[in-house]
Amino acid sequence: MKFEVFQVLFSAALERRQHYLSDPSLAPWFKNTALPPIIGFGLPADEAPVHLVTIGLNPSDREVTEGFVPKSDDAKSHWDRQTGYFTRPYRTWFDKAERIVRAASGGEVSYGGVYGTGRRCVHLDVSPLPTAGKFDTVFDASERTPEERARAIDLLKRESDELLRPLVRLLVEKHQLPRVLIMGYCPPAGGSATMKRFWGRGAEFKVRDFGAEAGTRWAVGAWAIGTSLQLPVAFLSKGPSSQAGIGDLERAASRLSPEH
Repeated sequence: MKFEVFQVLFSAALERRQHYLSDPSLAPWFKNTALPPIIGFGLPADEAPVHLVTIGLNPSDREVTEGFVPKSDDAKSHWDRQTGYFTRPYRTWFDKAERIVRAASGGEVSYGGVYGTGRRCVHLDVSPLPTAGKFDTVFDASERTPEERARAIDLLKRESDELLRPLVRLLVEKHQLPRVLIMGYCPPAGGSATMKRFWGRGAEFKVRDFGAEAGTRWAVGAWAIGTSLQLPVAFLSKGPSSQAGIGDLERAASRLSPEH
């Protein structure tokens, strides 16, 4: 991946952020705080293959407030940090996610290729914009109006179309990405409240196998990204931010391993 490509995506995310900060319906998600976008965690700075991409909802504001990524809007600083992210990750979330990834890959893949065979996993989010508090918590709050929730889902859909899907396609075309793992959603109706509203009943996915393990739903199938790309996809209805125990999540993720 070239810096120039990252710069285009980063600039587009900054423009989206300005739009959201000026929208009263979206103010509860941001509290007028202009946190920088995180396009991806462990993005490839070279031409090496990416063996798995995990997809969550959006980054934690702690990534910025606790110094895991720069507070500035300087694209080059973020390129350096986001490509080298797994040298110093936010462990509260990524240590759990790492165990899920290794269980789902039979131990072959790790974030940044740090462990195992060196095969690399990258993490992306539906929205690259950190919010003030957990997106799901704000979404579920009793004071949220239907209009605010509808606008929040519109936010996610726009960012998915403008940023997430193009980035996934680029990783397929330039870095031989073979499959993705979506955490926090499992079609047709498993997952967090926001992820279920965002993905709907999963019309863009074709599920070929599914089940449940230790209270977590799992599924595998194909994701129709555009008209010409059918990308293998796996799902877990719960992710690292859930209250599920990591052992239970690992057992469910093991059902996604190529060995099954």
